Amino acid sequence: MLLSIYIAGIIIAFILLIGVRIKDGKLTLGDLICVILFSAFSWIVVLIFIILSIDKLDGFIIWRRK
Repeated sequence: MLLSIYIAGIIIAFILLIGVRIKDGKLTLGDLICVILFSAFSWIVVLIFIILSIDKLDGFIIWRRK
C-alpha cells in the first residue's frame, strides 16, 4: 500500500509541477530536472497527511466477511 501511495504521489506531483513550470508553451531542461527532483520528494507530504489522518480512515470499510 505504501508503494502505491508513493507512486501516486510522484505522478500527481509531477503532473501538477509540469503544469506550473510551463511558461509561454515552453519547458526548459532546467525546469524539467527541477520538477523531477521535487516530485520525487513531495510524496513525503502526502504520507505525513495520511499518517496524521489514519483515525479518520478507520471508518471506511473496504471488505467485510459474511
